[in-house]
Amino acid sequence: MAGARSDALGVMMAKLSINVKEFLHDIESGMAKNALMAKYGLSAEGLAAVMKQVTEAKLKADSTMRDNAPAVEGSVKEGFECPECGATDPRPLDECPSCGAIVATLDEELTDEQRSAGQGVPLERETEGGRRDDAHVSALTGGASIFRSNLARTGVYETEGVRRLNELRWKFRTGGWVSSSPLVAAGMVLFGSWDSLFYAVDRESGLKIWDFETQGPLSSAPAVAGSTVYFGSSGGDLWGVDLKTGKGTYHIKTPGPITAAPVVEGGQIYLGSADGVLYALSPRVGGMRWKFKAAGQISSAAAISNGVICFGSYDGNLYALDTSGGTEKWVVATGGPVSGCPAIFEGTVFFGSWNGSLLSVDMGTGKVKWAFNAGSKIACSPALAHRSVYFGDWNGSLYAVDIGTGQEKWRFRAGSGIDSSPSVAGRSVYVGSRDHCMYSIDAKTGAENWKFRTDGPISSSPVIAGDAVYFGSDDGHVYALA
Repeated sequence: MAGARSDALGVMMAKLSINVKEFLHDIESGMAKNALMAKYGLSAEGLAAVMKQVTEAKLKADSTMRDNAPAVEGSVKEGFECPECGATDPRPLDECPSCGAIVATLDEELTDEQRSAGQGVPLERETEGGRRDDAHVSALTGGASIFRSNLARTGVYETEGVRRLNELRWKFRTGGWVSSSPLVAAGMVLFGSWDSLFYAVDRESGLKIWDFETQGPLSSAPAVAGSTVYFGSSGGDLWGVDLKTGKGTYHIKTPGPITAAPVVEGGQIYLGSADGVLYALSPRVGGMRWKFKAAGQISSAAAISNGVICFGSYDGNLYALDTSGGTEKWVVATGGPVSGCPAIFEGTVFFGSWNGSLLSVDMGTGKVKWAFNAGSKIACSPALAHRSVYFGDWNGSLYAVDIGTGQEKWRFRAGSGIDSSPSVAGRSVYVGSRDHCMYSIDAKTGAENWKFRTDGPISSSPVIAGDAVYFGSDDGHVYALA
């Protein structure tokens, strides 16, 4: 597999004069983004383009090896039968050749390594903390178990947050960048890393509860539903893992990398992929309800309100579909990729575009109510609170604009660009920056409450639960501040 992967990468990257094996080694060793840019002479956009080629080539190489691999004696899947249209095939397929339905593979197909738990193993912490018991594991804490806090993706957390910074409660070290936004559920902080591992860490102590090994870097935020946490990987996989045991219980594969956070609603999973498809999956029966094809890749998490699902695409559009069948209700073109997820409030959807505009759109008609021009790329998801829309841009400005008129209320200037999505708790807005800092800003005035510096850029979106703020950094750590 390694040889096929290197050959595929070499063809795609030859014009860049980059040593493929060395580049892959640097990525796997967790080299920081700025170090990669300096070593290979790349801009931020150039690094993103190379990483995209690496991921796509890896998928092609892995796919070739799978297609040519001999059958394994005793394989769990003896042939294929589609749960949607009934078509059969002697091969153990994951996608129906007749109707295109994606079929889940269950826990029995997972390896022992993928089931690894690693109970109570500390990596790095700054404060003392004890082990947890089963009752602690099973007690869901609520309020932070979905990306951006709720299905409408408003980024508002029902707690007072950390108005005054007192301490670094703990930090947890991984083997790669942490651009994944964490979630808090079942007394744990849940997140993925570019080291290809998904982690469950004790919320209070920073001790590792379990980790789950995947086949590619993880930058997708997870989603929790019941006793399962779902997350995607750059290998195109969507995984479901039991919260208590860390064992895999659900798995599908898409043709493209998954960087969008899944959303679970009404027993269904909605998931965007870099193949440009939004999938509506039925995990209980292992099939697919419907799929919708956009003209560009989807890294935007979807927002849902009143039976309508909204998401953006790199084709420059924001789409609104009916959740029951995937029928398009309307589409708004922006002229630039839409990579952040939209946020919905009182029948209006708000979202940013790489063309520098933040738009307010009527959910019923798709008509643009107002547009605010920041003049710089907007890649984050907006937060909605205090009759304001909060968002950042690549020039390093954090804005508050009036939710009804789009008029600017204030702006705060960070030391570098912002692609972390701001979050709101109480009277404060929390946001990370490529200047390595996590900021707390007064939601009313735009004045700085405090800032905390890490050793790497921060693109992970902060989560506020109880009296702590949780976020990841490209220095390879997840932090808990209180």
